[in-house]
Amino acid sequence: MRLKRRNIRFLAVFALSWPSAAVAQMPNLLEVSGQYMPSTQIPDQAPLTAQVASYDLAFNVPIRIRERAYLVPGLAYHVDSVSFRNRPEGFQSPRAFHSVEIPIMYIQLLPRDWSLAFRIAPGLAGDFYAIDSGLLRINGLILASHVFSDRFVFGFGGLAGYNFGEFLPLPAIYMDWRPVPKFRFETFLPAFVTAKYLPTNRLEIGVRGEFSGNQYGVRFPGIRDRWPCAGEGSDQPGTPANETLADPSQCLDNLAYSVGSAGLTFGVRMFKTVWLEAYGAYAFYRRFQPQNASGDSIGIDSFPREFFFRLGITWRLPDG
Repeated sequence: MRLKRRNIRFLAVFALSWPSAAVAQMPNLLEVSGQYMPSTQIPDQAPLTAQVASYDLAFNVPIRIRERAYLVPGLAYHVDSVSFRNRPEGFQSPRAFHSVEIPIMYIQLLPRDWSLAFRIAPGLAGDFYAIDSGLLRINGLILASHVFSDRFVFGFGGLAGYNFGEFLPLPAIYMDWRPVPKFRFETFLPAFVTAKYLPTNRLEIGVRGEFSGNQYGVRFPGIRDRWPCAGEGSDQPGTPANETLADPSQCLDNLAYSVGSAGLTFGVRMFKTVWLEAYGAYAFYRRFQPQNASGDSIGIDSFPREFFFRLGITWRLPDG
């Protein structure tokens, strides 16, 4: 059970850290998106409800450094904004969780239509009320890809991530298959799978399944300066301090947020290689998992299944 929970947490972090196009070819030049999830009642804290809106910004700059080698530095920013309603008296919580990464990708083209891609992405993730070494994280990817034809690409390799004191390696598989000119099937396991119908060169319609999420450090003073993170003391002058001590095993240090979804995708080319993309989906899996500084779970909150909507603009590299 312990290993399974670590796998789920790592997949959540990984799915946001690696854009889909980065796994077997150069990543998109620019991606901007916003996602809205309906308000949901917090388990065991009714009538408190929370609504999560997520926003992403990522850009990459491909640089040709040799005849068959490319370097792609970039920057990625993600925020989960949380708004609350029906808050009970004394309730305090961070209102936004951020992650910033500086990925660097190296692509080496090899003979016989093979290529190797190496990517490393150091970053920070947390509520950013305070910055410390505990917010640092790093993800890595190595992928070997072979172009069998102009309609079929297959890649395999591995990925690894270190965050909040945990290291986890996992296998990775990529496939891009276009059996007919107007159909495309693309998958990167363990992050996403998608199938698209392309009736024209300006329109895409399809289905998609994905696993996304993140893991954030919590440094909010309303939590860190209170029990169980800090010991309780008397607020009456001249009265001895309360002997209640801090309980590190119950102190919230970081929070894992993960979502599994499946739904419909729609894309329209606005001009050249700039696309407007929409994703309407059903979140069949949605979970918050708070942890202490030792990586032990304090509790797991499973949230109701919801429909949600994401809209974004992507500046792609030209095909070929």
